[in-house]
Amino acid sequence: MNRFQMEHVVLSASRITGEKEFVVIGSQAIHGASPNAPGQLSDSMEIDIYPLNKPSKAIEIDGSIGEGTLFESTHGYFAHEVSPETAKLPSQWKQRLVKVSTEFMEDAVALCLSPVDIAFSKLYACREKDIGFVTEMLSHGILKPYQVRKLKKEVKEEEMVIVEKCLAQCELRARSIMFENETQRKIDSLRFEYSKSWRMDLEHKGRREEEFYDKLYKNREAYEQIVCCNKEEALNMLPDNIKSYAQKLDGSGVADLLHTIYREGEDVALKCLKKPVVKRCLHIKKIDSDEEEIGIKI
Repeated sequence: MNRFQMEHVVLSASRITGEKEFVVIGSQAIHGASPNAPGQLSDSMEIDIYPLNKPSKAIEIDGSIGEGTLFESTHGYFAHEVSPETAKLPSQWKQRLVKVSTEFMEDAVALCLSPVDIAFSKLYACREKDIGFVTEMLSHGILKPYQVRKLKKEVKEEEMVIVEKCLAQCELRARSIMFENETQRKIDSLRFEYSKSWRMDLEHKGRREEEFYDKLYKNREAYEQIVCCNKEEALNMLPDNIKSYAQKLDGSGVADLLHTIYREGEDVALKCLKKPVVKRCLHIKKIDSDEEEIGIKI
């Protein structure tokens, strides 16, 4: 659902009930503060709504423009009947409502929950879809963790404990997404650097592509980023005769192993794996027999 579709639902609800002001809760209230909400934030095609002054009239909305009605089959989105008790919210949520009133909406007004109140209600519910939504808010910068934590004065202590626990999960996922996106931007930038010239002959293009991967994979940090984003994908990059030995390695160990294969070759990497040592890869020292031993973290 986009901002215009939300406005359309509110306008239709106003014409049906005769009311002017409507509270919008749930995920699609995000269109109040973020008219161009990205990604998963605008995936839902339903809007949770009720009249501010006469919440009981929400049933009229549900029957006319709700799920399964002609309105939904015509437009592809619909209203969902809710009440003031539907969502768990901080005590001062009404003071943060975001007012939406446009010429298209005539004299109807949408009062949308603020991003932090949307997040609070979803963190309290803490369903998988709620965790995903708040994670998107964090990764796009629409919500900051400290904003949620500032609400502790408006809620009960036990409610805040539930919210904090769920927020920690969302923060972890959001950091992973942002790190992955940043890694991809760096790789894309590097790839672009080596493909600027569209008129290069095939041989030249192949050489530049080889230079790209050479520069990328000589950098151990790049291996760390690949493993952090997807350890399973990193394991699939290993030769078959080494993959089975590498299953017990942690993420850092897999990154070390990939780098060792690139710099020293498969034989050295396999030799390292078979030795019962617990040192970081690339940490080379001389032992009594004057052999070089490369430790793998297992």
